[in-house]
Amino acid sequence: MLCVLPRTLLGDTLATLRKFLLRAKATLTDESANWIIEGMTHDAALSAAVGSARVEGTEISWRHAADGRVIRLRPSSSDANASKPNVSGPNVSDPNVSDAKAITAWQLADIAAGLPEITESTRGEFVAQMLNLDALGGISFTKGCYTGQEVIARAHYRGRVKRRAQRFRVTATTWPDEAPKPVDALHHSNALQPGQKVKLIDGSSTRSAQIVNVAQGSQGIECLAVTNFGSATPEPAGSANDTPTLTVVALPMSYALPE
Repeated sequence: MLCVLPRTLLGDTLATLRKFLLRAKATLTDESANWIIEGMTHDAALSAAVGSARVEGTEISWRHAADGRVIRLRPSSSDANASKPNVSGPNVSDPNVSDAKAITAWQLADIAAGLPEITESTRGEFVAQMLNLDALGGISFTKGCYTGQEVIARAHYRGRVKRRAQRFRVTATTWPDEAPKPVDALHHSNALQPGQKVKLIDGSSTRSAQIVNVAQGSQGIECLAVTNFGSATPEPAGSANDTPTLTVVALPMSYALPE
C-alpha cells in the first residue's frame, strides 16, 4: 500500500498509524526517497505517460501502469497523479517543485474538483464527511476500526452532516478594523490560510465557515470552506471584529453532495 500525503504530515501520520499495527505482520516506512510523483492535467500528457493505464470513472481510483501507479484524482476529468519508482536514487529533485504558477494551478484544479487537502493547520479539524470524502468514495463503512469511526458511522447511519466543504469565489473582504476591499485590491490575499475561521456573505445569507484550501485564481481567490449545507440551520456568524468577512459567490461542485 502506498500513501501519498504532504511531507509536513508524514512524521505524525506514521506515529499515529503505528499504534494500530499491534501484532499485524506489517511495517510502515517512509518511501519518499524511492518514488517520484508527477501531476498531469491534460488528456494528451496523461495518455503519453500512462497509455492503456488510463483510469476511467466518477470516483477517485487507481491502477498499475507499466512503470508505476496511476491515481485518478478528479471526478469527471482525466487528471491524475502518476507515481513512479525513483530509479536514480534519493538525490533526485523535481525541477518543477518550486514552480509557483504550476503549484497554484494544481491547487485551483483541486478546489474546482472539490478535492480537499489536509495541512498541519487543519489536521484533526474535520470529520471525514465534512470534507465530502463519502461523496468521493473515500470512506468505507464496512471496514474498521479506526479513531473516529463511531462518529463517522453515526453521521452516516443515524443522522446527517450539517456542515460540508463547498466551493466559493471571494469578491471582496473585510478584515478586522478595516474597510471592505474589492477583490482587485485584496492585499490580504496571502493572509487567508487553511484552517482560518471566517464569516461568509453570500447574497442575503451570512454564515460561519472554516477554510480548507485556498488559492489565487485569475478571477479572484477561490476556496473550499466547510460551512452549513442545504437546509441546516445557520450558525451564528460571529463578530466582524474578530474574524475576516468574505463576500463570496458560491460555485458549483463537480459531484453531488449527499443530503
